[in-house]
Amino acid sequence: MREADFRAWLDKRIWKGTPLSDKAKYSRIRRSIRVERGLGGLGFAQATLEGVFEAGAWDTLLSRLVDLRDNPAADPAAVKSVVPQAHNPAGQLGNLLATVTQYGYFLEGREPNYGEGNDTSEDQDEDQLLTAESVDATLKAYDENPSAFMQKHGFASNFDYVVFRPGAEARYPAKAIFLVAYSSIPGNPDITVKGQRDTFGDAEGGPIHLEFVRLGYGIESRRRPNGGVIELTREAVLAAMDRFDELGEDGYRKLPGHEAFGDAQSWFVFREEFGTGYPLKLIYGTAFQFLPGGTIRQPSTTANGVGFTPRAVEGILRRLGFRTENIKEKHQLLGSRAASKSEDEMARMNQPTNLILYGPPGTGKTYRTALEAVKLCDGIASCPETKDGRAALMARYNDLVADKRIAFVTFHQSYGYEDFVEGLRPVPIGNSDGESVGFHLQPQPGIFRLIAERAETGGLAVGSEPLNIADRAVYKMSLGEVADSASDFVFTESLHNNYALFGFRNIDWTEPRFSDREEIFSEVKKRFPDEDVTPNKGMVQSPDVFRNQLEIGDMLIVAKGNHRFRAIGIVEGEYEYAPRPDGRYCHRRKVRWLWHDKDGLDVSELYPPKFIQKTLYRLKDAELNRPLIARLVSETVGDGAEGEPLPHVLVIDEINRANVSKVFGELITLLEPDKRTGMDNALSVTLPYSKRQFSVPANLHIIGTMNTADRSIALLDTALRRRFDFREMAPDPSLLAKASERAGIDLVRVLTTINQRIEYLIDREHRIGHAFFIGCETAEQVHAAMRDKVIPLLQEYFFEDWSRIHGVLGDGFIGSVTLKCPLGEGEDRKSWFVRLQKQPDGSDRFPHDAFAQLIGKVAGVAAESQG
Repeated sequence: MREADFRAWLDKRIWKGTPLSDKAKYSRIRRSIRVERGLGGLGFAQATLEGVFEAGAWDTLLSRLVDLRDNPAADPAAVKSVVPQAHNPAGQLGNLLATVTQYGYFLEGREPNYGEGNDTSEDQDEDQLLTAESVDATLKAYDENPSAFMQKHGFASNFDYVVFRPGAEARYPAKAIFLVAYSSIPGNPDITVKGQRDTFGDAEGGPIHLEFVRLGYGIESRRRPNGGVIELTREAVLAAMDRFDELGEDGYRKLPGHEAFGDAQSWFVFREEFGTGYPLKLIYGTAFQFLPGGTIRQPSTTANGVGFTPRAVEGILRRLGFRTENIKEKHQLLGSRAASKSEDEMARMNQPTNLILYGPPGTGKTYRTALEAVKLCDGIASCPETKDGRAALMARYNDLVADKRIAFVTFHQSYGYEDFVEGLRPVPIGNSDGESVGFHLQPQPGIFRLIAERAETGGLAVGSEPLNIADRAVYKMSLGEVADSASDFVFTESLHNNYALFGFRNIDWTEPRFSDREEIFSEVKKRFPDEDVTPNKGMVQSPDVFRNQLEIGDMLIVAKGNHRFRAIGIVEGEYEYAPRPDGRYCHRRKVRWLWHDKDGLDVSELYPPKFIQKTLYRLKDAELNRPLIARLVSETVGDGAEGEPLPHVLVIDEINRANVSKVFGELITLLEPDKRTGMDNALSVTLPYSKRQFSVPANLHIIGTMNTADRSIALLDTALRRRFDFREMAPDPSLLAKASERAGIDLVRVLTTINQRIEYLIDREHRIGHAFFIGCETAEQVHAAMRDKVIPLLQEYFFEDWSRIHGVLGDGFIGSVTLKCPLGEGEDRKSWFVRLQKQPDGSDRFPHDAFAQLIGKVAGVAAESQG
């Protein structure tokens, strides 16, 4: 059926002096589709109305409908093929007859306003899709267990409209109720299965709306007028907490729809006035049912972005005046109850931090960066210096690394701008068949640009729903052909019904075997043996991408030609096969559209390489301007689109080992706190390779470490020093008190003695840190640290001058023998050796009094100075 053309023809139709209403036009289109689908039951071999018309059998079709209208009981099977659930088949068959007659005029090429004689009045008996009994039974099934109801049929929770009984508070997902109720009527097909769910649209004024209104139910949008999802309120959260208190935790968890939330493990939400903690996921997800039109929201159980996670919604609850805590992180392991953050504390967290931790080797700089990074991300104050405390800290640090909120890089002498910010890399050039035909140089982002863009897009929300676009795969997709006005309906229909229509051959790809591209290739080759089919041809490659590679949570950028784009959306459903009479655009995926502009915007700012003539393909991350996507989506959803920007941290280890001016280039100025995005003196630069505007977001913090004993310190220039705060990490012998007890060696005095002597012989920047000994549990481990770490480091410090090493460690560790001149004329020399004694277990240890001798020298010096 030529649905789009028929709709355009009806748009021009005048009936009783006025244009046809949307309801009237929709009814005619739907009736035509119904007759077309029932052609087989009516005894016709053709699959489309156009086929019947071209075969010269149109009058036969009209006569068949007249006979059924006049005597429905003569052929019940034929009647059911076109009006399966009719209570008044004669009336509905009359409507079908009038519509098919009108469609025949359209096929003949008549003018839309040929006359009014054959138009059906909108007041005539209308097609009835539902019965009150089927709807009531479906609502009762939903009430028994909403979560099980939705899961049984595989329905998503991101529905747009809710249906309700007048005067009642309970709200139900309108489309889900309609699909199940319709499918439950004897003789109706099952339209709850994937591929059939869009048989009836749920747009306002469509059949789902009209049927519920006809039966006396109310139906309303669960979305706000500005497009944002219905927002949670403090009152709804308090209502959930009150219900929780009334029933107790066990009773509350047994309520319908609550069983999916599992046991509380770490995240809790508190109402300050009582200090009572409630399971965060359970309270947040179920609080929505206390809103008008609200239903339970399920937690995320996968990594595809569907549902919600505690960390993603804690900011929403904080804005509503509640306190949230991760008990496992902040109470059990980090050892202190975290108070709610004051506004001043939050302001400090949002101030950019540029910090360099400097000091001699072994002072815990690298470990300290982990603590500082976690503090910046989570706002914790401290971490106990215990084994469990350190383990908890590193576990949280690794979680933040996995979430890509912390990035780590080590500078070295060959590290440059191209590695850190962006550089050109060779990329293969493929032809239309996917074969490599050469390469070209393409800008690739470095770690700094990547985390800066991630920080800039990390605080986005749509309504109350957090939306992270930083790491989603992004695909370019065409919806219709710009040069072909006949395909305009593909774009408008897709946006109107929240899906993406996809063309290519009319083949049902729902079978599991088509998850393999080779199976798609074989099927296409079998169906079209006369065509030149290869695995890399579009007719094979594109269906594979649309069905298999495109995943829920991925983003779509809808192209308008190769130079503009006109919509942005997120995939929310699996592949569906929805055949059309004309065999075109029979494939679809559910999509939540976040932004659209019918005229489109220039693609050069979003994706400099511009689009290619390919229906669907993944865009290169290195070329994609994700911050622009975030801005467009934010502007579309209006106020409140931006959530609290999540802090991100870049850790640069050994920052002084590289030529910092060369590595940072022109970005050195952008590091200053007042030059960051959103600050009073914000600046941006044009990057040299990608030519895109770049600025450093205020929620990106930079922590560097610098080894003061490294002779390359001179490379750290004044420009960097001026833009960073410097915090010394000095050796702290007092931290070795417990290690001294465990090992039976006074490590506090040992480290103090060694560092005093190093500072006298070289300088204080070459002292050794407490980290060399802090993990020692036994005397053997202390001996191993001296043998394998301290002495080799001193060899480097003193350039193999063993007399000076002896001056630091003394006779207990370093011995010597006198070497006579073999010629008998020169001066005697000393040969130095490390005093190691082989132990019965095969290990090497220093003499038992080596440490006592080392400490004793200090005591002697002190006594002399006092004398």
